[in-house]
Amino acid sequence: MIVGCFWRGCEKESSKETKAVMDTASIDQSDAKMIISRNGTVQFTTKTADDENFDFGYNAEDYVSVGDYSNVTVVKTEPEAVTNEDIQNDIENRLKTHAMWNEKKEGTVEQFDLVNMDFTGTVDGKTFQNSTGTDINIRIGSGDYCKEVEAQIIGKNIGEKITFKVTMPDDSKFSDAAGKEAEYTVTVKSVRTLPDITDDVINKLTGGKYKTVSEYEAYIKQVLQKEKEIENSLTIFEETLGQVADTFEFKGVPEQEKEGDIDIETIRKEAEEKGVEPVELVNQYEAEGKTIAYEQSTNSKTNLLILYVAQKEGITVTGADIKALKDELIEWNAFKDEEDIAENLSERQLAHAALREKVCAYIAQKAE
Repeated sequence: MIVGCFWRGCEKESSKETKAVMDTASIDQSDAKMIISRNGTVQFTTKTADDENFDFGYNAEDYVSVGDYSNVTVVKTEPEAVTNEDIQNDIENRLKTHAMWNEKKEGTVEQFDLVNMDFTGTVDGKTFQNSTGTDINIRIGSGDYCKEVEAQIIGKNIGEKITFKVTMPDDSKFSDAAGKEAEYTVTVKSVRTLPDITDDVINKLTGGKYKTVSEYEAYIKQVLQKEKEIENSLTIFEETLGQVADTFEFKGVPEQEKEGDIDIETIRKEAEEKGVEPVELVNQYEAEGKTIAYEQSTNSKTNLLILYVAQKEGITVTGADIKALKDELIEWNAFKDEEDIAENLSERQLAHAALREKVCAYIAQKAE
């Protein structure tokens, strides 16, 4: 699936339970308003009028060429059906997003408990990357944050403040502390569980918009079915381009699309030339304060292909399309609200995503 995970909100999935602070690349756009996200990342946002086309700022044909895809034959498939398990999982994720927890304030922490905590880690008395957090949810024993740290919390009392030492793993999340002894102070605040899904819970979750579980389940089913239709269109688009994959020629990445100070492919090439491991260069660049674009090449090429087809077929994205996408992302529980979206995605990223939906739907309509 080319971009299916975007529609499922996987960009935020890892943060629904383990909300440790992770660095992300800032996005530079001219004539943009700068905001600081809650994790400290600089983001930029602009505003395209509802009836105005978003200007990507370049001609995709200058950066990519694609063979003739007009006569490609792809078998049209039907979207997968939404299951009851899909519906229940989605409702549970919405309860998590809106922090509708039952709080256990007494007892001890057990393996795989979801623990709400404050923590600070230091090496030689100084904090390091991703070593501090307040009111953070961590699934203990999952390794989502750090298995060495999590192991020290099992068996501790809820409400207890503990201090311990661990050797940090060789993990890019803690690059400046990898292999070093760190001292952590952790306050175990509560163990969190989800409430049973009842009419009262649904009424509270939706602010009274939905009164019963069955009514809300029917709504969620419609939302998930739309999502599966989009994913199906993405699959058809991928198969279409797959048939002409040998004709792709990428000539570079437009300046407007570059994310981060350096991309991982460049680092791999440099590491090969110097005869060192890529992780050594990653650690070096991060220590210098540079941001690494781990998926820039893949994302940029996908965006170029989408824009190439769009410009060839006269498909555009307006401010109204971007607004509709924001509404969909909130409906699908990918983001809590517009403020949450603004803190994580620029208007350019949203425009690319809206264009993907349009172009993939166009290709799917032509499938036989």
